[in-house]
Amino acid sequence: MSKDTPLDRFYELDLLRFIAAFSVLLFHYTFLNGVQVQSVPIYPFLESIFKYGYFGVELFFMISGFVILLSAQNKTWKSFIVSRITRLYPAFLIAVTITSALILIMGSIDSNLSLSQYLWNLTMIPEYVGVQNIDPVYWTLQIEIKFYFWILILLLFKQIQNIEPIILIWLAISVLDIFGLQYTIIRRLLMPEWAPYFSAGALFYIIKTQGINTQRLAMLGLCFSLSLYFATDNASNKTDIYTIYFSPYILGLLLAFYYVLFTYIINNNKKIQLPHALFIALGGISYPLYLLHQKIGSLLFVENVSFGINKYLLLFLITTIMIIVSYVLYRYLERGIAKNMKQKLEHLLRLSHPRLIPK
Repeated sequence: MSKDTPLDRFYELDLLRFIAAFSVLLFHYTFLNGVQVQSVPIYPFLESIFKYGYFGVELFFMISGFVILLSAQNKTWKSFIVSRITRLYPAFLIAVTITSALILIMGSIDSNLSLSQYLWNLTMIPEYVGVQNIDPVYWTLQIEIKFYFWILILLLFKQIQNIEPIILIWLAISVLDIFGLQYTIIRRLLMPEWAPYFSAGALFYIIKTQGINTQRLAMLGLCFSLSLYFATDNASNKTDIYTIYFSPYILGLLLAFYYVLFTYIINNNKKIQLPHALFIALGGISYPLYLLHQKIGSLLFVENVSFGINKYLLLFLITTIMIIVSYVLYRYLERGIAKNMKQKLEHLLRLSHPRLIPK
């Protein structure tokens, strides 16, 4: 989820970001709410379709693999830290605060939210100290941060240009995980079940910038095979948990579709007339929308269902509210905070390393 420069920006990825976030929203609103929350509307027809919306997370990880490798090019490890902090934290800090306030104001089973839980959530890694996420969707950010950490290590040791053999090692660890990787700390640090998605995105970027060869094509094939295995295993687990069938064939088709989209993007050398401003806006609101929608949406469903509003109208209204609030956050809060934060961090870096970041 990097903020690419206009010359290097892939506008199609902005649209994919929004589609990924929106599919996760529909998964929560039309399926998971009905399973986990009492007294909310159920949507049997929509549920049968959007129960697969959770697979938008895997699309996010593929996008991250692509754009983070793009973002890391020609960066020092310190400037990479600045870019990641200013990309993730402004919207996150606002989202955690808004969500916490609404939990306390509207009341819920989480209304005993403590100041300590709120403060630990601001670190973005509360589960590492045994503190529950205020909103369940935050779990993916901890996966992203681990991926950023390993990219940071490569930058620190000036090995980012040698990432291909490192990707191959990472994929080998994923293969070992299928056969029962016993070392929990390795699984926790290297997240082998998510490695094929990040790796696929990174490989698509490498192919885009350096061309395709037999090795890269074979590694991409390995990414697809491993992703398909983990997606199928996840579908089986969800079938057991929710006692509703999740088809591995549909997930396989979705995964193949993701690969087709990325293949199109890296081979689309024609600059078609995309609605750039709209795509950028959709990409911009995708992160706030992802952060805000689940817990707040659940509270809004519970609060308003007693008024007898048509359930489809309620779904439309809550979804619209989430999109509008996300746009306001992105347009009027997040960008300004990120800009000021970036200026301050870069100023600190110039004080200690005058040549690190050019003026």
